[in-house]
Amino acid sequence: MAKKKEEFLDDGIRPIRIARYARVSRKEQILENQLLVLDREIGRHPNWTVIETYTDKASGADQHRPGLDAMMADAEKHRFDLIICTKLDRMARSMLNLSKICKDLEKWTVGLKFVEQDIDTTTPEGKLLRNFLGAVAEYELELIHSRTIDGQARAVAEGKVIGRPKTKLSEYQIAKAKEIIENNPNISQRKLAEEFIGIDRKQLVRELKSLGILPDKNSTAPQSD
Repeated sequence: MAKKKEEFLDDGIRPIRIARYARVSRKEQILENQLLVLDREIGRHPNWTVIETYTDKASGADQHRPGLDAMMADAEKHRFDLIICTKLDRMARSMLNLSKICKDLEKWTVGLKFVEQDIDTTTPEGKLLRNFLGAVAEYELELIHSRTIDGQARAVAEGKVIGRPKTKLSEYQIAKAKEIIENNPNISQRKLAEEFIGIDRKQLVRELKSLGILPDKNSTAPQSD
């Protein structure tokens, strides 16, 4: 198949398709302040065209954010080239969450820019920061693992029975699975398994269901494809 010819504006600059994302924590707060900041940034770039605006009125800790979910689904379809947001905490719930978002966008060749913090993943500096954030996220997972082990040791020392079913998955893999499913509750079993190289899909699904991480297929579980 012939490669699609790249289009340029009259001045030779490549046009960039933009998605705006904004979030406020409470319903009484207004989104316009963030959108005005984004519009000022857009005004500095004549080659930027806004394709879509995605918004949420939800707590930063809220796992269900329809605007963010819709934006990530459109990013996978490559409806736009760059997402702009005011600050990191407007988009991500945690370092783990931010790392997952950045990895997905990199895979889909979609850039991410936080205009008030001068972070742009399409620049060398932004790519370096993205790698740093990924390392911090890995460290966060290790802390989760360490706390879990310490908690289990205390429970055993106190004579308590640890009630979680036996599993072949490591604490790291369990924490990773929880994060992926929280960020994308509708992820298919096939795509979920792709995140765990070397683990059979059926085994992964069976173990996550036994741990209560993956809902039963008859309720709201992701379907195999």
